[in-house]
Amino acid sequence: MPHFASKRSAVLAMALAASPILMPAAVVIQPIYDTSFSSSPNFAALQATVNSALAIYSSGVADTLTIPITFKLDNAISGAQSSYGVVDYAFSGYLGKLQAGQSGANDATVIANLGAGPNDPVLGAANVSVPQALAFALGLGSAQLNYGSVTFNKTTYEANPAGFLGVIQHEVNEVLGTSSNLPNGGGTTPTTVMPADLFRYTSGGARSFTPNNGSDGSNKAFFRISPFGANLQEWNNLPNGGDYGDWAANGSFPAAPQDNAGDSNTFTSMSQSNAELQLLDAIGYNLSAVPEPGEMAIATGVALVGFAGWRRLRRSAC
Repeated sequence: MPHFASKRSAVLAMALAASPILMPAAVVIQPIYDTSFSSSPNFAALQATVNSALAIYSSGVADTLTIPITFKLDNAISGAQSSYGVVDYAFSGYLGKLQAGQSGANDATVIANLGAGPNDPVLGAANVSVPQALAFALGLGSAQLNYGSVTFNKTTYEANPAGFLGVIQHEVNEVLGTSSNLPNGGGTTPTTVMPADLFRYTSGGARSFTPNNGSDGSNKAFFRISPFGANLQEWNNLPNGGDYGDWAANGSFPAAPQDNAGDSNTFTSMSQSNAELQLLDAIGYNLSAVPEPGEMAIATGVALVGFAGWRRLRRSAC
């Protein structure tokens, strides 16, 4: 999903109408329905699709958390978009939480290749920009009444509720923390990375965090757990109006649960993509069953816990 310009914001307000909380054993993504959503004449079908889309988190993510997210319908947007709060924390604190919470070979590989801190291995910055939901999951941030909102074009999705299963999951994943901090469509390299940017590599294993301001399709970026691991997916890496946190349209991998950048007609369920679950695992969530990429890992690094930062609102749209 392409990111609009970020702006500073207060904590997201509580939405107008809440649905009953689902009751799985692990993570609960609690849908809160704005009146634009709950007043739809097709609300029952829309709600059923939301519940189906969210079931993968209950079965796949082992953290015991409740993450309220607001759902809206609005014809002012062309596709779908997410909004969520982001806070800057010391990278050493983020790394320390990953070290303390590791639960599998993927986690050991992640930690082995993030360095010892105190600065991040991509830009060498002292801070990392962490979405509030992920900060809460890691114990860096406090619980919120609402961690973000996802909004869908009313005409498109009200008429075809079953057709936006993967769209829901993509927008929810952005709230959970899978977005890139690279600016939509190219531009100036930001001064901090978001957690998913720690896993952005060239095909040769070099870290990739430079906005591609041209149209060079050979300038590719891949999601991998470490510099030495297999490419698990291909990121969008062109200024095509898509988000740099989207998977590449017509890339070298099958369609992932997120819609492919610039291709709003390609959506699949997250349950069909191990790469997406591995990304959630890599940035700090614990999975019920983690698909391992078969990489060798040597645990290393010591981090100090601490945080300081500013809050902003990030918007993205397909």
